[in-house]
Amino acid sequence: MKKKNPKTQRALDDVAKLRAAGPPPEFPGLTLNKNRIMEEQQKTALLLWAYQKMGVDFEKYCDQANRNFLTLVYMAVTIQGQDLTTALKQTPYSFPLTLTQKPPIPFDLPTFIKIKEEYGRLQPAVKEAKSKTRHDPAAQRMALAEALGITDKKKIERYLEMTASDITLDHLRSKHNLTVDIEAIQKHLSLVRHPMKIGKRIIENIAKEAGVKPK
Repeated sequence: MKKKNPKTQRALDDVAKLRAAGPPPEFPGLTLNKNRIMEEQQKTALLLWAYQKMGVDFEKYCDQANRNFLTLVYMAVTIQGQDLTTALKQTPYSFPLTLTQKPPIPFDLPTFIKIKEEYGRLQPAVKEAKSKTRHDPAAQRMALAEALGITDKKKIERYLEMTASDITLDHLRSKHNLTVDIEAIQKHLSLVRHPMKIGKRIIENIAKEAGVKPK
């Protein structure tokens, strides 16, 4: 066996001592944590990959993610009674797997919450106006105009043949510039009247978009 050069042997011995000693004394605790480094690299790679996957639709994905996030925050505040700061911190933010023009629910929730409140105030007044003047069309026209705060004679004339509920819904439909008919409005209101039911539906739809199971 060929004998090693003394200088080579000393170099090998020095390397062995360094390995045995571990990190240099001026960097105590220095270790090579490859898993942690790889995880950080993966995060960066995933961001780049997601951005490339979205391509020219990146802003649309962001808009849809923002819409879903703010919808969940709004629910947390209005239905669950959370304060805004808590809702913003605790609400998960997720990107949809695919773009869709369909909102989490088929109507504007804040608008229909207002309509529900307005309906609750107006419908009894309209019902009373029709009941007290049912044998006097002229008086009923005046009573309906006063109850609804309107002056449109054609509309008031049409309301003489409608129920108090339909009158109220039609009035609110015009007031809020809705394009759906009163039957659809009534259907949406029945959903708004059950916060837990509508909340469950919204969460399920948003989770489906994000490709996760709702909690």
